[in-house]
Amino acid sequence: LPFFKPLIYLILYIFFVLIYDLYFFTQLDDIIIQKKILLFLQLFRSSGIFLITLFLLSKSKSKLNINFVLDLFSFYCVLVLFIFLIDISSNTRIVSTMSDTIRLKGFFRDPNFFGLFTSFFCFLAIYLKKNIVYVFLFMVVTLLCYSKTSFIYLVFIICIYSFIFKSSKKLSKFEIWLKNIVIVVLASYLFLNLIDIFRYIYLDKEPSLRFYVFIDLFNQKRFIMAQNFLSQDINILFGNGIYELTKYSKSTFGNFSHNSFIDIFFDYGLFGIILFFYFLYRVIKNINNSIDNYLFLFLGFISFITLYLFAFSLFYMPFLWFFYGFIAYILNKRKY
Repeated sequence: LPFFKPLIYLILYIFFVLIYDLYFFTQLDDIIIQKKILLFLQLFRSSGIFLITLFLLSKSKSKLNINFVLDLFSFYCVLVLFIFLIDISSNTRIVSTMSDTIRLKGFFRDPNFFGLFTSFFCFLAIYLKKNIVYVFLFMVVTLLCYSKTSFIYLVFIICIYSFIFKSSKKLSKFEIWLKNIVIVVLASYLFLNLIDIFRYIYLDKEPSLRFYVFIDLFNQKRFIMAQNFLSQDINILFGNGIYELTKYSKSTFGNFSHNSFIDIFFDYGLFGIILFFYFLYRVIKNINNSIDNYLFLFLGFISFITLYLFAFSLFYMPFLWFFYGFIAYILNKRKY
């Protein structure tokens, strides 16, 4: 596979960084040593999930294919929506959480993680020209997650689908009607957020929605954290060592960095960043689809990577590598 060697190079490089840390930094206490090893094992597990996902999808005789996974996740979303209605009516928190508003999280730990899945599968359903019902279901669930990153991504993929690339599949009247509803609902939701931002800026009203922070972006904690991290003394070529940014971020801000690109650069330097992007490049390079599909897939996946890796610390997370497996399979499916 064209992306297998780049993946091995990336894992081996991080492994050597870990060995260097453990061998030369003798002042490390046992807890830090344990966390460094566990973080490497988590990345090793995540890359394994990428390969396993790719292998299962590529089994020609296997019933486990992309359509099956889409149907399974659709059923999950319907189930979660049903339980969400119970949460609202009985004031329980089975699949929801309450912060500034009621947010749908499914059985994930965080609403943003659920939104990551729903927005990705919405993109996948559009790319695979699935029935518009799938798109509508994933869009509704994504909006109920109230994730800012997922919302931006959802707007982006619906826009490029509706106004740039057209599906070759002839839609039924019902699908055309539903597609128009998707656009109207999304546009209305965006309009409400713009009104909320206007009230916040010009009328000095307390915002009722979460998206006003885009106007005040540079004063948000994540941006302040990123500035602080990049102002530290970093070994530009090789980084400061595995787990170092997480350790610093949690001790200084009490939270993860919320930026995977800075995670990689801080811990592994320019070599780590280059190897990671080389791996992604090799995943995307082998295109076996029409030019329209390629452009939509390229724009959709690159924006997915950019938005989510800038917004969260996802580099080590298994579900991000699960999505890589899907993309790698789609781009190389004629070879299997």
